[in-house]
Amino acid sequence: TTTHIPRLLLYIAAFPTIVPTIVLAPFECMKTPRKSRRVPRLPSLLVLVVILLGASVAQFLENGELTWHKDVLQQAREFLYSFSNPSQPSAPSQNSALQYDMAGRAIAVTDGDTFTLRLANQRDFRIRLFGIDTPESDQAFGRAAGRALTDRILGKDVFIVLEDVDNYGRLVATVFTEEGNINLSLVEEGLAWWYRDFAADYRELADAESAARASRSGLWQDNNPMPPWEWRRR
Repeated sequence: TTTHIPRLLLYIAAFPTIVPTIVLAPFECMKTPRKSRRVPRLPSLLVLVVILLGASVAQFLENGELTWHKDVLQQAREFLYSFSNPSQPSAPSQNSALQYDMAGRAIAVTDGDTFTLRLANQRDFRIRLFGIDTPESDQAFGRAAGRALTDRILGKDVFIVLEDVDNYGRLVATVFTEEGNINLSLVEEGLAWWYRDFAADYRELADAESAARASRSGLWQDNNPMPPWEWRRR
């Protein structure tokens, strides 16, 4: 923590000078004759240049690189987001014993098993639901699966338990909301297959698929539905 003290002191010292310079510059221009309004007062510009140069030199000597401008922009973004979204999502009470790796808001749904998660710091991640595979959009019940996932998560707070990262860079995860385990609910409703090749030991998903088959729910209304992994190989 101590390595950041010189930079912090420099920012604190600079703040009373930079802010009045930026805020008062337009008014200073208005006070000058019309011909000179295009050029702010020279001392103000010199002070600003000296402060910025000093901050840059201090950080370069400390870290060997210049990143303060990026840090300032990122902190400003985080401040504005925290101001408009003051509280973090609280974990669903019915699953409070689970340890979540990430939490945020679902901002877009791609299909029945893929969506985009936005964190509080405005970073976005593509999430692939773990252990299940929903029908493709041009398969029977493919669009129904997409609508079901949209209804369950879009615009809502979601909680992520990470399992893996796939070949497309998506985070593979089990997803929870206040309604419970979203992955499991899609299988229970007959809108997703248990993806046995990647979740062979997850008996809860296997049992949910067996129950959906027995009740002929969703895609199991067809006598011989084609698994989506076979559909993609056609």
